[in-house]
Amino acid sequence: MNLPNRTHALAWGFVVLALGGLFACPKAKDEEAPPPLTSENPPPGQDESLYVRKEIHTYAPDSAFITAYRKGVETMQARPASDPTSWLFQGNMHGIPTNDGSDQICSPGAPAPAPGLDDCQHGSYFFLSWHRMYLYYFERILRDASGDPDFALPYWNYEPSDHRAIPAVFRDPTTGNPLYVTERGPGVNEGEDVISDTDATAQLALSRIPFFLPDPDPPANSFGGRNLPAPVHYGSFYGQLERIPHNVIHNDLGGQTGWMAWPECAARDPIFWLHHANIDRLWQVWLDQGGGRANPTDQDMWMNHEFTFYDIGGVEVKMSGKQVLDTATQLRYRYDQPVMPAAQVAGATETAAPKSEEKVSMLAASPKAAGGQKLIGGLNKLKISVPEDARKSLLAAVEEKPVYLVLEGLQQMVPGSTYEAYLNLPSGTDPDPKGPYFVGLIALFGRQAKGDYELPLGDVLRGLVQRDEWKGTFELTFVRERERRSGLKATAEKTTFLHFDRARIEQ
Repeated sequence: MNLPNRTHALAWGFVVLALGGLFACPKAKDEEAPPPLTSENPPPGQDESLYVRKEIHTYAPDSAFITAYRKGVETMQARPASDPTSWLFQGNMHGIPTNDGSDQICSPGAPAPAPGLDDCQHGSYFFLSWHRMYLYYFERILRDASGDPDFALPYWNYEPSDHRAIPAVFRDPTTGNPLYVTERGPGVNEGEDVISDTDATAQLALSRIPFFLPDPDPPANSFGGRNLPAPVHYGSFYGQLERIPHNVIHNDLGGQTGWMAWPECAARDPIFWLHHANIDRLWQVWLDQGGGRANPTDQDMWMNHEFTFYDIGGVEVKMSGKQVLDTATQLRYRYDQPVMPAAQVAGATETAAPKSEEKVSMLAASPKAAGGQKLIGGLNKLKISVPEDARKSLLAAVEEKPVYLVLEGLQQMVPGSTYEAYLNLPSGTDPDPKGPYFVGLIALFGRQAKGDYELPLGDVLRGLVQRDEWKGTFELTFVRERERRSGLKATAEKTTFLHFDRARIEQ
């Protein structure tokens, strides 16, 4: 064979080898698939394949990240409201003010109709999945607008005592700071510590084992809420995480007139997205605890119902619950410190779910007064007497069965109105959420939420019995948290902040 022919043969040999590589039998699935990526098993290099959402205090105010963040928000805010990638359009996906005279605080109101607008999910087990989808596509749009290909939405962990004031970059009133808005509650933009220990902790929510509980189980006994046959824009079956810290932080930051207290305009405040990133992080924290905690993958509606969102370029997209089960493998992001030590979860103040499989029954109730029960300023008192036969059964089973206070038809009349509830608070004793008479917080979000609201009484009642302080009557005290923190005094405030039809005791 002469040299030209040898060269020709070698060339054909390389072609055959290349074609052989193309048509070779694929490797077995176990051989070709890399180890699954999870929040606890990031890929080599850690940040190379996953966007990492970090706590906002990680970044200095003058860092390149904050500069890119401001640029992205400013770019989105400059786009017309009709643009799905604009700040206002994205905010309107959460809620839209009606401008009927009751919520002018966040005008302008209704834009031109578009799929996905005014669709936030609250008060059901869709709450967590819908908001995860919402943040995911918002983050992609913001990343593109920021010009930083590595941008990931930060979160705000307000549980540490030194993180309670709104982060400094969000309260800097310097002209042109797109992260600052004036529409916040009293003291928030002044850097006041408006978030209490009770408001900031997620420990009770993290102690709940089931993701959801069906009717008639109290939804607060679950982590994520009650299951429903279909999505509802504003439900009333809040899971424990949605109650605290979600609802109460909205109320703390919004007060009565700030955007964060109103679902119709909450997402217009840049701090909204950090608050919800933290709620999303706590979902992962909950899962990481194990012990039977799991997503509701056996629920067809939760898994397969498709919600509408918008991606980069304003492209309409659909997403369902089954696509957001694992942020790392499905959505390509993780949190920098998602895991909370189990010791921090311990110490919940009530059994996570009833020990008995018997149906709950009503033991006593307040009378249905004309106009219902109004919660105004100062100390609101309500007495519920328990019949003798019910009293005996209550005491006989108080160690085995949970006891609940149920506020029927609870509705928030003034947004931002978190109340504290106490049981048999002695006369002359100041309300103290760290004391033995504290039952819990009543925290709704917006005025649309109306329904029954349950609070566990078991631990407080057992303490009263042990101290021989319970004489067969439930004496309830309700006080506005903001008012109590500012120094409770006699008040002439007659505004109705919360309203319910009656209260009942169940076991």
